[in-house]
Amino acid sequence: MVGQPEKERNPAEYLVLGALAGGPLHGYDLYQCLEEQLGEIWTLGRSQTYALLSRMEQAGLVSHERRAQEKRPDRKVFSLTPAGRKKFKVWVKAPVEHVRDLRLEFLAKIHFLEKGDRKFLGKLIESQQQVCREKLSGLEERKRSAPSGMERLAGDFRQALARAALEWLEVLKRKEKDGSAEK
Repeated sequence: MVGQPEKERNPAEYLVLGALAGGPLHGYDLYQCLEEQLGEIWTLGRSQTYALLSRMEQAGLVSHERRAQEKRPDRKVFSLTPAGRKKFKVWVKAPVEHVRDLRLEFLAKIHFLEKGDRKFLGKLIESQQQVCREKLSGLEERKRSAPSGMERLAGDFRQALARAALEWLEVLKRKEKDGSAEK
């Protein structure tokens, strides 16, 4: 995050940013929102959610405001800072680097774009297809020079995953053009 190299970021931080992009939330409400909306693909524990909020506040991506409650301690209500909003917008529009990241990060991006900037969804899918094509091409090249049977076998597996991802992305692209990406 801010001051933290991109490679060291916790991808779950973007879930928090995405949830807060919809408006301020209390920590527990944020946890529940993520569980209800993304629990099928990505599960965060309550303590992990609070730890992420604390780290992200230190990084300047979220801020909180204390709100008084009757007969209970004050609540911390979290909001995105301008830096957090910018960081989220860059992340949500960029394809994932690895095929393995389609299952979590890419699906989360689809979720947030469906709820917000839907106009970027088609472009994200096309960008992701290009990344997968490049990965497949690189895997085919590596396989040709693989010295052992096990390396070739592993290459076959990775190629099969990349091809399956491309097929799935093509179906998703067609659905998006029909206006039914979530279905």
